[in-house]
Amino acid sequence: MFIDYGSHGSWNAEAADVPCRVLIDGEPGYRQILMHQAADAGEPIPEYDHYFTNGLHIGTNASSAPTAGLEWGHLFHPVDVRSYQPAPPPADVDVTISYDSFVDYVASSLGEFAVCKQVFVALHTGWFSDRSAAYLASGRPVVLQDTGSATTCRWEQVSSRSTPRTKRPLRSKSSAEISTSMLGVRERSPRSSSTPQW
Repeated sequence: MFIDYGSHGSWNAEAADVPCRVLIDGEPGYRQILMHQAADAGEPIPEYDHYFTNGLHIGTNASSAPTAGLEWGHLFHPVDVRSYQPAPPPADVDVTISYDSFVDYVASSLGEFAVCKQVFVALHTGWFSDRSAAYLASGRPVVLQDTGSATTCRWEQVSSRSTPRTKRPLRSKSSAEISTSMLGVRERSPRSSSTPQW
């Protein structure tokens, strides 16, 4: 099995005879638009046996992103929660240079505050970061711009293991406004095969 997680074709020759080829998309919305544009231009779309994305809404009516005529499976980045243990945050902040230092960095942080790529937000892709999952696994709060994942995931008891709290899904008021005004993206509605909504 060949699993392509963004090699940009650099392993195509080596993987040509592999019986099962899988693409894992970590740039939901953006990748589908590029594939759709390539198909419209008569260019070949890279062929795989299975297509997966961490955009939980890709291929559903919740997202206006095109599918490029492909069936997309959905997945979360796997995070081994046993690697992340809640700990009190320290006074100093450092940079990460290895996996172990990343785990220490997350554990020593107060939490994560993240602005998402505009394509994830505007197309309501349902993208959720593996880094955010690591913060949650460490019992740290995550403030993440709305990509639609809040409507897909169950967030009611996502918090520190030692101090159970309820976390309400947040909705970004600007998502629809940005989609409409800046990108010309229509309000989310059932997809029509004749009129792209992105």
